[in-house]
Amino acid sequence: MSALEDAAAFWYEGKNGARLRAAIYWPAGRARGGVVLSPGRTEFIEKYRPVVDELLSRGFAVVTHDWRGQGLSDRMLPAEPLKGHATTSELFLQDYALLLAQAERRGLPRPWIGMGHSMGGALTLLAHLDRLGDFAAVVLSAPMLGVKLSMPAWFAGAMADTRCLLGQAEAYARGASDPWAETFADNEVTHDEVCWRRTHDMLMAHRELALGSPTWGWVRFALKSSAEIRRRAHELKGRPAELRIVAAGDDRLADTEAARQVARAADTLDQFTIVEHAFHEVLMETSTRRGVFWREFEVLAARLTT
Repeated sequence: MSALEDAAAFWYEGKNGARLRAAIYWPAGRARGGVVLSPGRTEFIEKYRPVVDELLSRGFAVVTHDWRGQGLSDRMLPAEPLKGHATTSELFLQDYALLLAQAERRGLPRPWIGMGHSMGGALTLLAHLDRLGDFAAVVLSAPMLGVKLSMPAWFAGAMADTRCLLGQAEAYARGASDPWAETFADNEVTHDEVCWRRTHDMLMAHRELALGSPTWGWVRFALKSSAEIRRRAHELKGRPAELRIVAAGDDRLADTEAARQVARAADTLDQFTIVEHAFHEVLMETSTRRGVFWREFEVLAARLTT
C-alpha cells in the first residue's frame, strides 16, 4: 500500500528486474527546468513532498524516487526488509541511469539539476562524475562524502571488508533498531519537531516504508563510495556544470570536512556553504536553517534559467 497521495507516482524496472518506485511533478505554467531529486538512506518519496513543493513553487518540474532497498522499491533482502543493505555503488548507478531514461521519456524539461541528500547526494555526484544525466548543475544537501563513525574510518573499512569476506555482509553492523521507537528528543537529524513528527507519523501509519539499521555490506558501500568521490573530485574541476554543496554545521552522520575537501579539489569552495548549527537533514531543518539551502539553490537556478 502506498502512502503517496498523488497520481504522479509510477513504477519502473531497475537493473536485474527490480521493481522501483518514482514520481514526477509539474509546476503551474511553463517549467524553468527539471530537478532529479534523490533522498538519503532510509528515506522515501512521501517524506520529500515539502521539498518537492518548494521546487514546484520555484517553477521546476521534479522527478524523485525510492532507491532500491528502501521506501516501496524492492528491498535488497526481501526476507529481512528492515535491514539497510547495499553491495556496491554500481548497482545504484545502473538503477539511476534507468531512472534518468524514465525522466527523459516522460519529458522532464531541461536544463536538468541533479539534487541529492546524504547518500542520495553521494550517488548523484558519482553519477555526475560518470557523466550520467547531462546535468547543467548539481546541488547537494549534507552529502555522504565521508561517514562519521564511532571508530576511525580506516578501521571501520578494514572491519567491513573482513566481515564481508567472512560472509557476514548481510549482518547488522551495529545491531537491529526499531525505526518506530525513536523520539524527537533522541533524534540527530533535525531541530524541527514539526518536520520530524510528520515523518514519524507517516512511518507509524505506513510501516512498510520504514528501514532499520545498516548492514556491514552497506557500511562497506558507504565508505568505498565516499572514498571514490574524494579520490576523483579533481575530475570536476573545469566542468561547465555548477557544483554547489550545502553542508550541516552540526552533522553527526556525514562528514562536513570531507565535503569541504571535495569542494576544494573541485575548485568550487566559493560554492560551498555550511548551515550553522544544523543537524544532518538540512532540507528538513527549521525554516531559518533550510532557508540557507534555498537561497543557495535560487542563486544556482537563476544562473541557469535567466
